[in-house]
Amino acid sequence: MSITQPKQTKLGFMKAGAGAGLPHAHLEIDFADDVDINIPKYQISEKFAVATSIHRWEKTKLVVSGKMSVDSILEIAGHEKVVKIMGYANASHY
Repeated sequence: MSITQPKQTKLGFMKAGAGAGLPHAHLEIDFADDVDINIPKYQISEKFAVATSIHRWEKTKLVVSGKMSVDSILEIAGHEKVVKIMGYANASHY
């Protein structure tokens, strides 16, 4: 007699926790002109464990990509030198 694993269904896959967790966000964050962009770049990267880079053409804009909660994005948006945040999040990113 052999024991076989039950067929994994989508619901079973989600119950098992695969893919569960934070959504993957890709954001462009505009800062005020008087900000040394390297400071928030480092702070965001260290605090939220996401990839950050300075925008290629707009040197007061950061490009941030990684798994982030809505609360984390709201915390960044609450900074006094943030002018605008644009981007998207995808909950099904693995």
